[in-house]
Amino acid sequence: MVDAGGQALLALRATGLTIRGNRFEGGFTESLDLRAGSSDVIENHLSGTAGTCDICLAGPGTFLAQGNILLAGGIPGIAVSPTVSIPEPAGVEPFVLPAMAQTFANIRENVVQDHQRTPVGVGIRIDAVGVGAANVHGTVSADVEDNALYYNRFGIIVHAAFP
Repeated sequence: MVDAGGQALLALRATGLTIRGNRFEGGFTESLDLRAGSSDVIENHLSGTAGTCDICLAGPGTFLAQGNILLAGGIPGIAVSPTVSIPEPAGVEPFVLPAMAQTFANIRENVVQDHQRTPVGVGIRIDAVGVGAANVHGTVSADVEDNALYYNRFGIIVHAAFP
């Protein structure tokens, strides 16, 4: 299995963004990579293999993921973290990690199915520490309700992540 790479949608420091009613199929490392902003991801259909997460929500910021269908995608279907330090594409102003990051996520009424990839295919993952951000004091406040999690290696994982 080879990932084509890149993101179907990358949003850096965007606020008030709504991603609604789209169809994203395999071939991306992340389908929706939303960082340091506030976004709503509503009623989208994501399928096919992804290298990491299908919907990546990294703060600081406020996010809503509602009514999405995620089928057989990345290692986590929906991942939430306080912040991340992952290289931006060329020509994009680098994100300077804050000393503290707070992320709010409302994850509801999604269908997340067949996330079986090793090592830990999971429907929903909530991290206390983001990738490359071990020195950031992070907080995630997440409401996870009314999701259908079918045939994933794990349903929900809440963990320290990447200290």
